[in-house]
Amino acid sequence: VLLNIMYLMVETIQREEPTDTPEWRTIRETFKSELGSPLYNHEPVSVMLFGMVTKFCSGHAPHFPMKKVLLLLWKTIL
Repeated sequence: VLLNIMYLMVETIQREEPTDTPEWRTIRETFKSELGSPLYNHEPVSVMLFGMVTKFCSGHAPHFPMKKVLLLLWKTIL
């Protein structure tokens, strides 16, 4: 559920509209900078998602929803 919410947030904030207010543009830029900054365990979200892929491929965490992880990883890298 958390991965779905994060994916929807990234997808919604990624889209720029010509009718966006300056406040919304500021929120978008803040979100982008926070997404790239170290958060949990002093690493960015994308590094954490890469770690989830590695654990899944090595068989240490077969319960991860890989489709959702890869979609979120793709969108955060963009």
